[in-house]
Amino acid sequence: MRTGRGDLRQGLAHLQAAEFLYEAHLFPEPEYTFKYALTHEVAYASLLQERRIALHVRILEALERRQADEPSVVIERLARHALGAEAWAKAVRYLRQAAQRTMARSSCDAAAGMLREALRALERLPETPETLAQAIDVRLELRIALIPLGRYQDVLGVMREAEGLATRLGDRARLGRILADICARLRNVAGEHRQAIEVGQRALAIAVESGDQELEREAQYRTGQAYFAIGDFRQALDLLSRCAEGAGEDSDQRAQLFASWAHSWLALTLSNLGQFVEATSHAQEALRIAEGADHPYTLAEALTGVGSVALAQGDLDRAINALERSRLLIRQWSFQHWAVLARLGYACVLSARVDEGRDLLEEVIHDATTMSSMGVGRAMQLAWLGEAYLHEGRLDDALERTQQAVSLAQRHQERSHEAWSLRLLGEIVSRRDPLLVEKAEGYYREALALAVDLDMRPLVAHCHFHLGKLLRKLDQQEQAREHLTTATTMYREMTMPFWVDQAAAEMRPLV
Repeated sequence: MRTGRGDLRQGLAHLQAAEFLYEAHLFPEPEYTFKYALTHEVAYASLLQERRIALHVRILEALERRQADEPSVVIERLARHALGAEAWAKAVRYLRQAAQRTMARSSCDAAAGMLREALRALERLPETPETLAQAIDVRLELRIALIPLGRYQDVLGVMREAEGLATRLGDRARLGRILADICARLRNVAGEHRQAIEVGQRALAIAVESGDQELEREAQYRTGQAYFAIGDFRQALDLLSRCAEGAGEDSDQRAQLFASWAHSWLALTLSNLGQFVEATSHAQEALRIAEGADHPYTLAEALTGVGSVALAQGDLDRAINALERSRLLIRQWSFQHWAVLARLGYACVLSARVDEGRDLLEEVIHDATTMSSMGVGRAMQLAWLGEAYLHEGRLDDALERTQQAVSLAQRHQERSHEAWSLRLLGEIVSRRDPLLVEKAEGYYREALALAVDLDMRPLVAHCHFHLGKLLRKLDQQEQAREHLTTATTMYREMTMPFWVDQAAAEMRPLV
């Protein structure tokens, strides 16, 4: 027997009077909701499964009819009733749309839940090339939702799943993009840089084979970053230069973003080699592109590049100015902040604002530990915190952090970071009482050998500077003068006036 509209209204009025329901909306049509969630759950649970599905089907059909005339119909409701109706294909479509809208409102956690639900719905559908492609694309969307939440290990897992699906599907285009992304995750999440290089080279091979220039740019950029991480700066320069050049010739916005990112990393690479004129030029080019792109993340990245070059050169005021501007952006847009705050903290330490710098570095280490991040930069962040403790005279704390930095750099084969951390170990040991001469000198010479091998001229100069200071303490004046003269000459050649002054101050008693 069918229930008439009058009977329905009478029943609704009865439920309202009993305080089970209340009117949620009057326009454009009356809408009712349960007063208590428990009442809703009990009522829903009392329905037989077939009856539930039938009701969801009818509601879904009604909502879809309304959607044609009222585009404002809430997609989340369509998704919910499609799931209840076991209309799996529709559920996937509506859940993806709902997740996209939710992410636009910065509700990434809710969006991630919807996309996980979409993946479960896809599992209920027969496996076809179309559903496999959808399963890949939903994972790519899930990656975007997870990154702002700091769930980096989950991102890597999701992308590995996508890699397997793309391989099974035989979709080389999707596989190439997935591999380029995995390259980035292996580098900045797991710290597996050599594996990242291998995966990046696979992505690059697919790009060349297919003539996909956009993928080629991304693979060059990601693989260049991985080479940077292991201290192979020549390979990094080659790939990042090709990326910057190719992207700069394309007027597409995404290509321009890659151009800015590549110029920033070229600046970082060249500053490690002591080529500060070229490094500054690339940093400024990255900033010029970023300022015209209306893309806050890219602008923050470019400002971080400018600050990093200035910091390496010893221009602390310029470094702090650029990094403070970047910090404002990352806080405004809730970007991942470790690279900016760590560099700003270290710049503050060198500028005699030790308390402020130490607080920033401790914040970075705490947050990165909470999120289990083992990516590139972690060893240097630990070393910089160790240096902050050294400036405060907290030698035990400085030693503990710096030993952690050396261990982490060695584990992940980050040779440049290992060299910097060994140099700091030498400085810490040289401050102890009694002075452990052979140990301090051993650390300095080990760091120097690595720096020479990697052609890291600023670090080579720093090692000579610290060896000169150590030998001066031991009253080995001639050898001290040789090292300090070498350091001063190199600082001048690289236009590092802050460090020229530091070396000159050590030289005065020897003249």
